[in-house]
Amino acid sequence: ASLPESFDTAFYWSPQELEELKGTVCLRDTMSLIEETAQDFENIRGKLEKMGRGTWLEDHGVTYERYAWARSNLWSRQCDLLMPDGKRTRAMVPTFDIFNHSPDAPLGKTHKLNAERGLVTVYASKDYEPGEQAFISYGSGEAANSKLLTWYGFCVENNPYEELDLTLTVSVNKLRKTVLEAALMASAVAYLTDIDDRWQESGDYAEPYLPMLYQSLYTPKMEDLEADGSSAEFIVKHTVPEREPLPPTLRIMARVQQLSDSELADPEIRRAVMESANDKSGETIVSMANELAALASLKLIFQDVMDGFVIGSAEDDEAELAKPFDQVPYRKRLALLVRSGERRIATKAYAMSSMEFDKTVRDVTKTAITRTEGLCENKKCLTCASSGCRWLHELRKQKPNIEAVLPAVSKCARAIEDALPLAAHLQTINLAYIWLMGHLDDDDVAPRAALNLPTWPLDTDQCDASAYAALDEMAKLAIDGSAGEEHAHNGKEGEMLLPGVYTAKVKTWGAWILAQWAVCGIFDITDLNAIGSEAASLKRRHACSIPTRTALDALGELGPLVEIGSGGGLWARRLSERGYDVVAYNTPQFDEDYHDGGAAHIASMKLTEVSWFDNMRTGGPESAKEHTDRALVLMWPDISGDGEYGLTALENYEGNTLVTVGEWRDHTFGEYAPGAAASGMSFSAECQDLVASRFELERVVPVANWPMFDSVAMIWRARK
Repeated sequence: ASLPESFDTAFYWSPQELEELKGTVCLRDTMSLIEETAQDFENIRGKLEKMGRGTWLEDHGVTYERYAWARSNLWSRQCDLLMPDGKRTRAMVPTFDIFNHSPDAPLGKTHKLNAERGLVTVYASKDYEPGEQAFISYGSGEAANSKLLTWYGFCVENNPYEELDLTLTVSVNKLRKTVLEAALMASAVAYLTDIDDRWQESGDYAEPYLPMLYQSLYTPKMEDLEADGSSAEFIVKHTVPEREPLPPTLRIMARVQQLSDSELADPEIRRAVMESANDKSGETIVSMANELAALASLKLIFQDVMDGFVIGSAEDDEAELAKPFDQVPYRKRLALLVRSGERRIATKAYAMSSMEFDKTVRDVTKTAITRTEGLCENKKCLTCASSGCRWLHELRKQKPNIEAVLPAVSKCARAIEDALPLAAHLQTINLAYIWLMGHLDDDDVAPRAALNLPTWPLDTDQCDASAYAALDEMAKLAIDGSAGEEHAHNGKEGEMLLPGVYTAKVKTWGAWILAQWAVCGIFDITDLNAIGSEAASLKRRHACSIPTRTALDALGELGPLVEIGSGGGLWARRLSERGYDVVAYNTPQFDEDYHDGGAAHIASMKLTEVSWFDNMRTGGPESAKEHTDRALVLMWPDISGDGEYGLTALENYEGNTLVTVGEWRDHTFGEYAPGAAASGMSFSAECQDLVASRFELERVVPVANWPMFDSVAMIWRARK
């Protein structure tokens, strides 16, 4: 028999062909093989030169290409054989190496080493017809398409043994290394033993599919970790089977990785880790906070894997693979099979980790907001009566306990911050306020906090999180101003404006509250007060409602605009940046002529701290009469729903189109807390009455909100 002269392994693909493998494990392994082979060839040359035989390779016609050919024959034709002593060896067996792999061939039953006779016996896995091709199984560890392409140069349609390799690195000290090694081994043994036990009971002829769940690629030596404070990298390659997208060994590594050194030093925590590892289902957890952080890390890991597939889409790949065989180049079809398989596993793993993460968030949140322990039952309590809150005594009592575990809270918060959408973080903050003020059972208040149904802990089946999803997308594309503004006007140089600063702050606040709930079951009232104070400051400095591209376009498409009472002009700036025609007026200070109560609410006569818009004009609500040809835009004209500023602007406007941005009677949390107005905090009740009498509502456009506000953009047309 002769050896093949050419191969379809990715090792021999052109750069254009390799482009189709972007994001896959196969590409990573192939590039490593190319680098390793070239380095090995140069090492051989170097050793021969040291032996005084520097021309030996050339004399014998051994070029790099021939060396790579020899290695390729070895990779593609060697097989794994079980020795009599139970050890495995790899060998090239002439004639036997012509057998191809089939996923239909029973695992572990198609061939066997006969050591006594020095040969390999092949067993027919079914009755073959004369001339029909006979197949063997390459075994569990070689059957995924990424490995078949890397080592053998082919792939299998509808491969039942698809896997995704995932390499993780964690920094370990002596204790963490010990715990991690023990937990990984226990988890693998429990999982594989369960599979084997069920196989023994089933009586199946074929051996069970036993994936290589993990492989330690680099383990630091114990002596290198003896010194206090010493650490080193621990590198583990996990196999993620399509049949088990979140294998228990991967879960247990994520759990150990999310434990702090002080937590690992606790014997009870270590015992919980091993109990978790020995659970064959992988469902026994260490703690709610640890599980939250571990699932968050896994969700983000698989999100990164999915983001790495930049060529094509799942739908496009499926459509290409559905074409007749002769319509898709062979190597492209191989790339499609590998890419679609790995993407499919990553997508399943992401979906599973997301689903379990969301459930854990729901459980943590529901446990916290349904808490009754510590609620003041004294109906005559002056402290509770004056604040409108019956939790103050318990919150003060729990404060030292929360402060004692702040490192654990901080670690959990960092882990979960980027794993939740923006809407979920705001939902957490709003639920904290609603629970604090005792309105969870208020059907006019609590449902308004629902912004992310997967993590919503109460009964509701609808919400609109489109504005927050838009901000998430802007943040992902880095077009939300989070990198600072080139033109800061008279703000701080490089200052982050809306929506970037809003997105960053809400995610930080929400993660901090949720982490406290996960670790302690309650939050520090000081932190919630700080969130409220910082939100109020940012709201005043930037804007009361957060502009999204959808909202800006909805306004801009109305034609020329005039904004009265535009504050710092952030919305006018963003509208102008998108090419819309906007004239903006600002009243620098509160004016008693409009019975404006704003000064009392924020203890200042100054309306705005900074101007974000270059072309800001000075003028009050009477300026509206000069622009009947423009759509009038009013945003939060009556601070805290008090005053006549909005009413006066409306009385001076004779145009046909009105835009109101802010809270409204049916878009507000109402009187959930002392000082909150039933008709909202943006427009006086009289202004809303006048709008309703003169205009018809045409459209409601969602905008993003600061905690405990429910503003929207509303487009109105004059009644005929």
